[in-house]
Amino acid sequence: MKRREFLKFGGAIVTQTFLASSLLESVFVETAHGESVSIRDLKNALAPDQATILVPTDSAFAGYQKAFNLRTLKTPMIRVLCKTPQAVAIAVQWARTNKVPLAMRSGGHSFEGLSQGTGLVIDTRLMNQFQISADKNTFVSGAGALLGNVYTELAKDGRAVPAGSCPTVGITGHTMGGGYGLLARPLGLACDSLLAVEMVNADGKILTVSENENADLFWALRGGGAGQLGLVTKLQFKTHQVSHVYTYGMSWKTTAKVAAELMKAWQQWAPESPREITSLMKISKGKDGVIGVRAIGQTVGTENILRSELARLSSIAQPDSLNIKDLDFMGSVRHFGGSFDPEYIFMKGKSDYIKEVMSDEGIAAMLQKIPSGIDVIFDSYGGTIRDKQDKDTAFAHREKTVSSLQYYTQWYKESDSKAKLEMMKTFHDAMRPYMSGAAYFNYCDLDIKDYARAYWGTNLERLSEIKTQHDPTNFFNHPQSIPLKKGS
Repeated sequence: MKRREFLKFGGAIVTQTFLASSLLESVFVETAHGESVSIRDLKNALAPDQATILVPTDSAFAGYQKAFNLRTLKTPMIRVLCKTPQAVAIAVQWARTNKVPLAMRSGGHSFEGLSQGTGLVIDTRLMNQFQISADKNTFVSGAGALLGNVYTELAKDGRAVPAGSCPTVGITGHTMGGGYGLLARPLGLACDSLLAVEMVNADGKILTVSENENADLFWALRGGGAGQLGLVTKLQFKTHQVSHVYTYGMSWKTTAKVAAELMKAWQQWAPESPREITSLMKISKGKDGVIGVRAIGQTVGTENILRSELARLSSIAQPDSLNIKDLDFMGSVRHFGGSFDPEYIFMKGKSDYIKEVMSDEGIAAMLQKIPSGIDVIFDSYGGTIRDKQDKDTAFAHREKTVSSLQYYTQWYKESDSKAKLEMMKTFHDAMRPYMSGAAYFNYCDLDIKDYARAYWGTNLERLSEIKTQHDPTNFFNHPQSIPLKKGS
């Protein structure tokens, strides 16, 4: 797809009328300095075919309020459902002129609600168009597209993009944070397939960002995280031919001794296995103290090689179950991702990276201290992820990474939140002596004190320079945004 086509990309948008325009004339929002400002000018600047403006008194407001993590919900004073890049630019200019705090939402899956805000939320969910090039080698999506919808469209032409397993995650935030998924080892992270981005900068100008234009921003957007260098409106990716995969799952209910042997063997094997294979391992503990170990994943290679590789684990202990399926790409998406309907829960997630195989002491500590109700999920790295150096993009966890770890728990009653959060913190704190200190931005965690170094490692200084150059007043910010360069 040529740059001209990328810039012209658009599509049909369904519009709805939610609020008589006259009612918006009397709506005021609070600025960062505690003053009140009318939204009249914003309403007058945005035609109905550009955006829909919602305030809490609207009957339709609640329908757009929910997000994945109910624990971190915030209620904005105004939500602008943008339908065009120009609408995003107008909203940014209005917020900056009137000093109204803003956040940007697309998929709404931020673990800590970083896409939520109490001022203005620029919401791109209606910007969910998709267009594949004539040669099928590239596609463009709107910023509000969800992974499941993108996968569905690409699969029609036997194509795929390497990204996450959850179909209701937004493509923008996922890619900006790096974007690990079950095609990561053969094809790389989502950000490694990114070719160009259209975004609105802190001055409200629409920019094209790629290797050839605004190259410093392009470097930063591939792993630097969403909503802090500008507001993305479109993304262009290269596609990959993926007709079918072999998925697998093997599980054990076992003792701590056997679980420790499996964990060590998996860490030695998974990041060094043939790059066609992407493997995850989940550790849990039942209320009876029995350890659950589950290895899952897929390969774009052959079934024979997959079975041969999995023998590295089954030779330690025969699994209680072993299932291998030959599926087309969408079959694998449904296999791992489940429903395409959004889920709303209370949850807490944390992350770690291990740069070498965990020590026997560290593995023993995890198996002893993990409580019932928390899962630890190891995601294998290596393969194509490691083909790039840490410095090549803002994503800084490539060269020496064995695996990322996700600590995860969820619940359904708000009254359980305090106990669940304390349980998670106690367990995570107990693992600090055995971890590298690095963390994955897409599993953001407000408990991390030096979050910037944890997320961006040796790339932090360059990221801070780019942030300072392009957003010197820190207009785009959230509780874990890129810090400005020291002394600026």
